[in-house]
Amino acid sequence: WGSQDGIAIAGVVAKSINGFSGLTNTADVIVNDSSEKGGTALYLGGILGWTYAAETAEISISSCDNSGTVNFNMSGVLRKFGNIFVGGVLGYNPQQVSLQLTECTNSGKITCGKLNSRPSNGDPNCGCKYLGGIVGYLYGNTVVSRCVNSGIVLNDDDNNSTGNSTAPMTGGIVGRARGSSSTARVTLKNNSSIAKDGVYLQ
Repeated sequence: WGSQDGIAIAGVVAKSINGFSGLTNTADVIVNDSSEKGGTALYLGGILGWTYAAETAEISISSCDNSGTVNFNMSGVLRKFGNIFVGGVLGYNPQQVSLQLTECTNSGKITCGKLNSRPSNGDPNCGCKYLGGIVGYLYGNTVVSRCVNSGIVLNDDDNNSTGNSTAPMTGGIVGRARGSSSTARVTLKNNSSIAKDGVYLQ
């Protein structure tokens, strides 16, 4: 699914304004970018790419499992996408969506390749900014509970090395959790290694 707001790709559902339960993905979700076109956001997930809602909404996702590899491979010198959000279950949850994410698991390898060069006339902060074993990026009032990641999370795209103000955020469960309310809370377990630039962090 794609629009001027971004492109969503996933193993089961690319973009959804509805909740769901009991979904399973075993297929690899792989995006290869060798383009030199301008940037837009990419939401990439093993189960769901993007929880989308034009207005305030409440969405519940439960008992979902991903075992496929989720990979964004940046082989080009320039790139098609702007910020990239990659998660084993969910790529991106926006501010207006109150998300309940419970009892979801990931055992697939979550990876992002290294970008050879930044666009000379585009956003220097583009790249794999948010990478998580369960969710790439959480925004808004979110509750994540009883989720387990056992897959390797590897981010080779160190876009902070080009002097950008924001370094990539890579987590065993969530790449970045940004809540506007104190109700956001996380109870989870990460059973695997996190790696950045090929160096594993325990």
